[in-house]
Amino acid sequence: MRIIASDYDGTLNNNDGVTDEKRAAINKWREAGNLFGLVSGRSVDALPEILKENPFEYDFFIGYNGGIITDAEGKVLFEKRADGKLVKPIMEKFLEWGAHKCFVHSDKTYFVVPEKTEKYPDAILLEDLPETESFNQITAIFPLKEMTLKAFDKFRELFGENLNPLQNSRLIDVVPEGIDKARGIYKFMELMNISYDDVIVIGNDVNDYEMISEFNSYAVENATEEILKTAKHITYDIVSLINTLMSE
Repeated sequence: MRIIASDYDGTLNNNDGVTDEKRAAINKWREAGNLFGLVSGRSVDALPEILKENPFEYDFFIGYNGGIITDAEGKVLFEKRADGKLVKPIMEKFLEWGAHKCFVHSDKTYFVVPEKTEKYPDAILLEDLPETESFNQITAIFPLKEMTLKAFDKFRELFGENLNPLQNSRLIDVVPEGIDKARGIYKFMELMNISYDDVIVIGNDVNDYEMISEFNSYAVENATEEILKTAKHITYDIVSLINTLMSE
């Protein structure tokens, strides 16, 4: 039994969504006795929306960049959280540095903006954010990638000893120390007794770097330059990857 751990945004959903051809390839892979799952910065709460928009079958979900693992029925197999006392200091800095949207993922997801507008009726101000004992992930979204990179460096200086920031285009995801996509996959391997040689990963952006550098990895052709240089192989999409693996 082998597993494919695929990033979602920009990889499985690479501009054209999850097409019938992609679904057929995933089904062929699973019917041969293998496992297919997502490893993503997305939250567990985002899965229903993902599957409604782009339905496909899967066996596992590694979310929050490795901070949570569930099976196909949504049962939590592993979870690691960070100290909730850090939430407001982090959010204050992100907003100060120009983030125009922030999300705090805990038992509930909170959408925080610097000021109330009709564009985001469900958002709240930082002063209205409830206290929380712990959090899975904080996501800050900036208007420009240049702003994101500057904020990323500042964050590491202030909070890098206790948390792991992961930059992806205009986003910064903050997860607990010791969490990233590679460590999430290793934890899943431990839980399911899967050997290293049976793991294949595929991704496209810098928050995939750890898993791309660590495992037998594939980058989609339009991946970032760093990922293209780091991946062991380059492939067009998930269909091409599965066809290659099934022909071996």
